[in-house]
Amino acid sequence: MNTIIVLVESFIRFIFTIDISKTHRHIKLTLFGFKFNILHKEYSNEKKQLKDYSNSTNIRDIPPATGSLRVIQMANYNLLKYFDSICKEYNITYWLDFGTLLGSVRHRGFIPWDDDIDVGMMRKDYEKFIELFSNGFEKYPEFEIVYENNHRDMCFIKLKCKQSENICIDIFPYEKYHSKLDEKGKKELSDCITNIIKLKKKFKTINDIRTHFKTVTNEKILKNQQINTDTPAIFMGIDFPHKWDNKVYDWNTIFPLRTTVFEGSEFPAPQNPEIVLKSIYGDFMTFPEDTYPEHTAYLLLDADERKFLEEFANETSNNVRNL
Repeated sequence: MNTIIVLVESFIRFIFTIDISKTHRHIKLTLFGFKFNILHKEYSNEKKQLKDYSNSTNIRDIPPATGSLRVIQMANYNLLKYFDSICKEYNITYWLDFGTLLGSVRHRGFIPWDDDIDVGMMRKDYEKFIELFSNGFEKYPEFEIVYENNHRDMCFIKLKCKQSENICIDIFPYEKYHSKLDEKGKKELSDCITNIIKLKKKFKTINDIRTHFKTVTNEKILKNQQINTDTPAIFMGIDFPHKWDNKVYDWNTIFPLRTTVFEGSEFPAPQNPEIVLKSIYGDFMTFPEDTYPEHTAYLLLDADERKFLEEFANETSNNVRNL
């Protein structure tokens, strides 16, 4: 009898299911096995407004976000200032990466439809940052490290404010290759990494998956070879299944780091940010296909959460603790 019930439920789900949760930007509809994504009304309105800017001659003309989205942005901007202070204090090197780097170069701040912060670190600094929070960080008790992990194919870290799910920084690790690479070599290594991160394997614990990534990196990517140059190629760690075709950079594309302006403050950036951004986004100075918020948190803010975010965003640099 139970088997029949399960089969009936499965058949009904096959015929029709709908998910209208605002935790997603689309209404997800399944009809006779075919899946459809319908943009929420709130997103449709924002998309129409942003599309109106597509006739502009310069994408930089788009004004900053407003309302709840801007509140989240500024709270995350303040977390970035705390993060920068921690890294300077403990001699940890990082740089703005992905959408945050794009926002800095193109808008001198947040992309108008984005709300999070992305940074990159070399593996040695990445592990050092994790160690700071391994037993709690007495100096910064309101912050914690969490793993973005589905026990299968991703396990990168976030610096998070304990009191809010909306205040966090994505931190991505990079590795040194054992040698320099020409363009053909970078393409072959990128393809190798892509094939590796496509493999699906489940793990029980964070330590299991981190150990697995370390082993795979050493054996299948580095081939257990020692670094033979001071300026080796740099590749994206497999902790996160990056979708980008290019996952490898020349050393001098990233180092020595330079500074870039983001929301009025200076932060570290790759030496050649245009090369990085072009390898990820192509022509990053044109309007993308989707110019509406990727994340949905700003649609869900209640009064208490908004108040907390505003208070956190308005903390001044004097609140960033010094020794």
